[in-house]
Amino acid sequence: MVQVERLDSATEIVTDPRFGPPQPSELDMMHRQSEWNFFFLVFAMGLIFNLFLTRSRR
Repeated sequence: MVQVERLDSATEIVTDPRFGPPQPSELDMMHRQSEWNFFFLVFAMGLIFNLFLTRSRR
């Protein structure tokens, strides 16, 4: 009985790292993608704002 419990705890310790790393990496990818999307959105808003300013000045 004690050996089975030790094996169960060992399998838990071994299986946790397998499911652990993919989640942070996916979150990192999503965070980077959101940063790039935010940067592109701000850049596009700046371009549109500049276009409207130049049109209103003319």
